[in-house]
Amino acid sequence: MRALPVLLIALAACHHSDGAAPNAPVSTVDQDALWRLAPDGAVFGMVASPRALAMTDHAWADVRRLLATAPELATTLAEVDLVLGADPSLASFGLSSTKGGALFVVEGSKLIAIVPVGDRAKFLAAVHGTKGEPADTIGAHMTCTTTHGVYACASDPALFDRLGKGSLTAALAGRRGDIELAAQNLPIDRSSISFAVVAELARGAFTLHGTVAGLSHDTLHALGGASPPRLDDRTTGFAIAHVKHAMTAIPGDNGPLVDGVTQDELRATIDDPVTAVMHAGSLDLRIPVSDPVPARKVVIDHCSDGPLGELGAVRAGRACRLTFPNLPGVPIDLSVDDHAITVAWTGGVVDGAGVEPTALGKEFEATPWQLAMYGRGSLLGAGSLFAKQQKLAELPAKGMFAIRGVAFLDELGLGLRVDGDRLQFVFGVRTAWSNPDDVVAKLLALDPAAVTAGKADAAIKAIVDAAPNAPLAGDLRAGYAGLFADVTVVGVIAAVAIPAYLDYIKRSKSSPAEVELNVIGHDLKRTFNETSAYPIGDAALLPAGPCCGQHANRCAIDPAAFANDPVWKQIDFVPDDPTQYQFRYHSDDGKTATVEAIGDIDCDGKPAVYTLHVSVTPGGTPKTELEPPPAGVY
Repeated sequence: MRALPVLLIALAACHHSDGAAPNAPVSTVDQDALWRLAPDGAVFGMVASPRALAMTDHAWADVRRLLATAPELATTLAEVDLVLGADPSLASFGLSSTKGGALFVVEGSKLIAIVPVGDRAKFLAAVHGTKGEPADTIGAHMTCTTTHGVYACASDPALFDRLGKGSLTAALAGRRGDIELAAQNLPIDRSSISFAVVAELARGAFTLHGTVAGLSHDTLHALGGASPPRLDDRTTGFAIAHVKHAMTAIPGDNGPLVDGVTQDELRATIDDPVTAVMHAGSLDLRIPVSDPVPARKVVIDHCSDGPLGELGAVRAGRACRLTFPNLPGVPIDLSVDDHAITVAWTGGVVDGAGVEPTALGKEFEATPWQLAMYGRGSLLGAGSLFAKQQKLAELPAKGMFAIRGVAFLDELGLGLRVDGDRLQFVFGVRTAWSNPDDVVAKLLALDPAAVTAGKADAAIKAIVDAAPNAPLAGDLRAGYAGLFADVTVVGVIAAVAIPAYLDYIKRSKSSPAEVELNVIGHDLKRTFNETSAYPIGDAALLPAGPCCGQHANRCAIDPAAFANDPVWKQIDFVPDDPTQYQFRYHSDDGKTATVEAIGDIDCDGKPAVYTLHVSVTPGGTPKTELEPPPAGVY
């Protein structure tokens, strides 16, 4: 929960600007001057214009007002104030909102920052620094001084003389912004990656445009082709994705679903592009299929006794109907025609005429995408839907604050497209802070419990009636389906990604062995498919060890050792980087094999062994199974 105020500050940071949509800044003089100070050897840089800093300077007051409206967050607000202070303005830190700032990373780990200092003594007091001549110090690692006409702080004083000798810029983005980021020649996934991102700011909104160069052809190809979104004159949101290539990359599964239809057979019929269009209170999702028969068997013929039946699906005429938990009045209907699987949902709101697209909406609507989702609306208009969800009444107090925060989100878009050998992306957010101050004040005063109980409709209508030309009026006319769909997608991604990331952190010591064994398993499957046998014999334990005692306790890689071993040569495996594991292989008959990864990553004399068991299914398909070390070992 403590991270929520930080997110809200980011969303509100654009509050005090004009009411225009995010766009390139009128002038980039300040940003240009900061980029000209880039030191040689810089691999990453970020610059912020005075306008960006001034807008951020106002953000805390706005967010603090939101926090203060929630009595249940009094403790959280006190904790935030303890860390940031009740008035963490730039001036309170001795900084100026009339100067720009920058940060550069040199040679991977050295830092140098251009600090917009307005009051040097106050700044040093705020960061617990010590004033000196000719340089100030912050802790044991940062030195600050006035040089090149700016106040700069560096982790290595030698960087001061390197200012202005580099060439790093954000030109790769092809646009300009009030905040600009760039990186060059980053060694990622065996490639040299460069990227640039610019943030265009407006009142209560921001849009990021970025370009990534250096990605492999396979990575770009995996995104599929580009298609324009499916739209009509009532569209308030849409989604588009090209999934056919990804379907072919999913590991095979010949297990039957229904009537002999396997997962592989069903996946093989999925075509591109998958599209969705949202109206004020409805969603229409279409998944193209090259052959409707497998889908019809799974979705319709076996609606209640197949995989969907396990989710509570029942037949409803020619459709298969699913119902949200605790929302019996909001069904999802799945149907199959000759060309597509259709998923339709109606939330009980009448879809009226469309609303004029915003600048962000027009950009998303006019562009062919490999992958995109966009939605506009307001969950403040979803009172009838919330009222049916009894579980909302059981939310803890801080959960109600989450409802309050979501109610301030009015527009969200994310799009990816391939342009030649580059990946371009757009990410845009608009919040309720894009409304006039009096509208924002009234929204802050809304009781989230009344919103979730469907009892705030009259209060919301009164706000709109008093400001019919405010963005909120159009957002409410747009309904909630477009935005609700995007928020749901983001929520699902977060629900999957966050636990997966935490699990990744937990298992980070063991995962390199699993990754390498999976690579070997893939190579062995390829070999079997080509020769109908796995390599027979014993491959030497390589790299030659032990790894403990070598640099960083990792074994150096000798490609010649793998190339000269006849069995490893057949498998065609060589680790790319120094590793904490040694590998060996054994097969007597070419039909079964074992591969072991042995590593003592704690260097305590107790190695862990990961074993890959390789075999052949009765149908003649190569099969692998990974056996980790016993519980408690790494």
